[in-house]
Amino acid sequence: MKQVASFLLLVLLSGVASAQSRSIINGSFEDPIVPAHSFAYFGAQNDNLHPQVPGWNSTNGTYAGLKHPMEIWSSGYSGISAAAGQGNQFVEINCSENARLYQFVNLLHGEKINWSFYHRGRAGIDHAEINIYDQTGSTKVQVLQSVATNQVWTNYTGSDFFNGASGVYQISFEAISTSTENPLVGNFLDGVEISFDPILEFSQSSFKDLEHAGGNVPKVRVNGKVPFGGMLINLSVDNSTANAGTEFTMLGALYVPQGDYDGSDASALMVPLTISDDTLVESDETITISIIGITAGGQQLDANFDGNNIHTAVYTIENDDYCILPEIYTNNSLPFCEGDTISLNVRMANYVQWSTGSSEHTIYISEPGKYSVTSYDRGCDMKNSIDIASIVCGCTVVVPSAFSPNGDGVNDLFRPLSPNKCRMDFMELEVFDRWGDLVFKSVDIYTPWDGKILNGDPAPLGVYVWNLGYKIHRDDNQPVSGFMTGNVTLLR
Repeated sequence: MKQVASFLLLVLLSGVASAQSRSIINGSFEDPIVPAHSFAYFGAQNDNLHPQVPGWNSTNGTYAGLKHPMEIWSSGYSGISAAAGQGNQFVEINCSENARLYQFVNLLHGEKINWSFYHRGRAGIDHAEINIYDQTGSTKVQVLQSVATNQVWTNYTGSDFFNGASGVYQISFEAISTSTENPLVGNFLDGVEISFDPILEFSQSSFKDLEHAGGNVPKVRVNGKVPFGGMLINLSVDNSTANAGTEFTMLGALYVPQGDYDGSDASALMVPLTISDDTLVESDETITISIIGITAGGQQLDANFDGNNIHTAVYTIENDDYCILPEIYTNNSLPFCEGDTISLNVRMANYVQWSTGSSEHTIYISEPGKYSVTSYDRGCDMKNSIDIASIVCGCTVVVPSAFSPNGDGVNDLFRPLSPNKCRMDFMELEVFDRWGDLVFKSVDIYTPWDGKILNGDPAPLGVYVWNLGYKIHRDDNQPVSGFMTGNVTLLR
């Protein structure tokens, strides 16, 4: 009976590297299920028509109606049981040839690979090896261990450092020969475990936050299996412009609990850095943190396989103890209607004092005038003010946006207008060209601009800026003064 050797799945990365768990899938070949005391052929993952065995690929050629078959046995068939403690099923690497069972895995140059597996000869001493091939499977890159086993399950364990260039590879179990020299029979495999010593790096090279917040501290990515008892990452602070003890504190080591880590930002651990919020007005400060040692076999390598290996992180304390001018704003329309009440608000300040005597962030006013506020934050006295005007609503001034002083008797003059029910008692109108030069001025409500500049020449076509001061009133109201500014287009 022939049996295909299965292989371990460690997560294939194609092109774009990503955070990943590099755990073995189906290492004891319990899936798919084989009926008791029998064997069956199933398609490996690279059998595109029948990918039935989770995690495993095979180099075995077409056999038993499958493109890449694997032969899985259940305990008791032909009097042979699975390896002790490894479930109820196992695989035969030699399905119809000296095949190779493999999985794709992203490996880093210099990282440590750990393995454990059970091997058994079928009819005598069979030879196999655990090795590494390139991504295409065309070149053997490294042999991890060669084994020769008789008809007793034997557990093989070991570790080695990967000496190839970083990239995607096939880790495989390869049938070398069988005791009978019959490629259809030999090399049982069970209980495959592959693990990697933890690799780690900072999640990015720079971090920052406002001093009073003190958040967004550096994080360390971890990829691999941290053993019982956990792991310590020893840290040091170099070239800091902040004062240790008064402006920040940091423990000398980061503890990583036991567990499997996938190298993602989501599972990254925060450096034990605490920022102190002082009241000093100073420049931004930086803290440079380095990884100087790791226990539990950890290595400083590219933990998320993105091509970067970040062993130093710079944290910037963004000083927020500087003086900030308080900002005054209102949600009401200005100028406001005479007799109404509006709100004035202040932001960019914590402790304030208004010229009205209020210390609230919002005040309510019903009179026009100049209002000021002073902020008292972090030893700074910063003052700002705003001029508020009011108008008699329903008795407003309207100013045209264009006029054409061409002597045709239509729209030849530029002047402010007011509704019939209002009377303008005073006007001061100034007009400026685009260079800011005064081209017209009138303090007579009966002398509008006729489109000529001060020397009597016609003004050029274009846009002009105007300022208007005025006083209007209705018969039932007191006079109200106002000021307006805007643009007017001179046409011909």
